[in-house]
Amino acid sequence: MSFKKRFAMSTVKKSRVATKRRLYILGDQAEKELINKGVLNKVVFKWKAPDRIAIDKDNFKFASLGGVLFLVGLYFLWIGKPLFAVAVAAVFFLYYVLYTTPAREVEHSIELLGIRSFGVLYPWDNLINFWFAEKDGNLVLYVSTTLAFPTRLMMVVPSREEAQKILLSLVKYLPYRRLIKKQSWWDKTVYGRYLPPEEIVDEDTVAELVDEYNKIKAKVRKRRKSP
Repeated sequence: MSFKKRFAMSTVKKSRVATKRRLYILGDQAEKELINKGVLNKVVFKWKAPDRIAIDKDNFKFASLGGVLFLVGLYFLWIGKPLFAVAVAAVFFLYYVLYTTPAREVEHSIELLGIRSFGVLYPWDNLINFWFAEKDGNLVLYVSTTLAFPTRLMMVVPSREEAQKILLSLVKYLPYRRLIKKQSWWDKTVYGRYLPPEEIVDEDTVAELVDEYNKIKAKVRKRRKSP
């Protein structure tokens, strides 16, 4: 293994460890607070999947992208914009790391207290909504959060059967995000093609789930209002 590749893998590993340490602390605090209030926890559904979408290892594509980014970087240097050139170099470095570092298998779970991803618990109060997307032939679950970081959880889902079980479990706690306007080219490139719930489960099931979610939401509101 070359020094450049070892250095890239080491940098990514250190960054992951530092980020995980901060998230573990936040997740542990949230879980302890809920447990101290007498809330019991239980796993509703869990699944294993790669920690990210694997990049297609096509040497021609990689070389082409590298060549394009190199020319763009040179252009920014030529017009006197070195910071933009550095940003382009950072993008290429990130892509190189993702290209050379194999994806790891991780576990995600839906629990009574919230969603646990990469070992960190995110309570329901910190989550807004969820939706599925299809990117590079992979199913991806996105969950919006109220946190400054991460603003959005991303979890790969191995199969459509598991996606159905995840949707049926999550809709009891969170609403499925509906698109107000058509997806832009950029959103499709970054997040993948948005999948309406009807593409995961049948329409009748979606209607039943929406009614069930609204009933649960109404009960929660009554409990909060009652002294």
